[in-house]
Amino acid sequence: MMKFFTFLLLLLSAFAASAQRKLTESAVSGKYTYIYSITDKEASTIIEGGVKVVTDQFLKKKTDSFVNEADYKKQLPHGYYIYAKPVKEKLEYKLKLFSAIDSKVINNGRDLRVFISDLNGDPVQNAEVRVGNIKAKFDAASFLYVAPYPAERVIISIKYNGKYNYVATEPVDIKYNYKTNDYPTPAEVYKPPVYKGYMVFSKPKYRPGDTVKFKAFVVLADGSAIKNVPVNVNLIGQGFKKEINKIVPYRDGGYEHSFVLKDSLGLKLDRTYMIDLVEIGGSWKSLVSGSFQFSDYELTSLEFFARSDNKDHTPGAKTTVYMKATDENGLPVADGRVNITVKRSYVEKWKPGYSFIPDTMLRTTLKLDPVGETKFVLPDSIFKALSMSFKVDLELLNSNNEKRNRSLSFSHSLVKTKKGEIADQLKDGYLHLEYYEDSLSKPYPVQIITHYQNNLPPTL
Repeated sequence: MMKFFTFLLLLLSAFAASAQRKLTESAVSGKYTYIYSITDKEASTIIEGGVKVVTDQFLKKKTDSFVNEADYKKQLPHGYYIYAKPVKEKLEYKLKLFSAIDSKVINNGRDLRVFISDLNGDPVQNAEVRVGNIKAKFDAASFLYVAPYPAERVIISIKYNGKYNYVATEPVDIKYNYKTNDYPTPAEVYKPPVYKGYMVFSKPKYRPGDTVKFKAFVVLADGSAIKNVPVNVNLIGQGFKKEINKIVPYRDGGYEHSFVLKDSLGLKLDRTYMIDLVEIGGSWKSLVSGSFQFSDYELTSLEFFARSDNKDHTPGAKTTVYMKATDENGLPVADGRVNITVKRSYVEKWKPGYSFIPDTMLRTTLKLDPVGETKFVLPDSIFKALSMSFKVDLELLNSNNEKRNRSLSFSHSLVKTKKGEIADQLKDGYLHLEYYEDSLSKPYPVQIITHYQNNLPPTL
């Protein structure tokens, strides 16, 4: 019995020690982040004074909540929201904006300029912008809203479709000049950028699953080279910022990187996103940035052309389909192939003995010629003893599996065209005449005689 009691005490001691260890290692923050809707006035107060001005009075209208480890992907109605997260014994606050527009403030040292765009990246021209109490004027040439440079930190209000966005101008350290008994002008306190350079992308627009590739070259503002500056690659959008990677230059001032636009990034279609290279450590200044469009667009780099020399087919006649594919530079596509399908549309007449007429008359695949047009002659054997209309469906594919489709309509007749038939067609302002024998175009000398209506010459 004594042994059993001793064993029980040891077991309880081990359990208590284990429980005490887990308590010290337990989480010190809440599991959920709570979202509260606030008014425009409250949002303006927070933007001006920071989240330290938030009190319980701001947290009256709870909208939603989500697990801290997850990203909130719902699209809330336009407005400002407070994200409240319990950490230790208090709440941490973040101000979030859900909006139909995006804004960028540009300070050129002379005046303040604001660029406003919609979710497609197109300029917004009918917003009301105020820098403090001063209404900004819209410059149609540059699509910018322009106002005098504020001498102190002010709130920029943007009213669009009855909704407000707020942006705070950056504080400027303006010191009084006792020699001139005046404050310096904005141009005098303006600090030129540390870096200058450019960024180029492999293409201006990307689809989901595409690989974004970019290169950048950066120098100091005076044109001298920068030496081994590692950077963060930040992907930035409206209400979105994500660090993609950390990279080092492949040469002094030269950067390149690529990444795949995966679903896990949580990007939204038909929006503009920016790549920003930010130096690591120090003042964390931006070296250079560039933007691209993210959209599930139809590929336009591949052009496919198809035509025929004869839309009316008769027994023994030769009907040819001409095809050509070009890339974005207008050069022939060397790796193109075309799936050709000939299908009947409507049967008008057939000879006795035919009880089954297939829908698909021919399927074949043809590789495009690397130079000029590729010709495909419709075989006479597929038409049998039928009078009907039919179409030729053409599907172009290249090595990247880009696809284009074209379709041509034809008619087939059991009766051969009479000899000596002349076909006329008005095209591009000209009258085209062709002479046919058995549905084949042939050269033939003719004399053209014109007659005026009512024996009067035409009026030019």
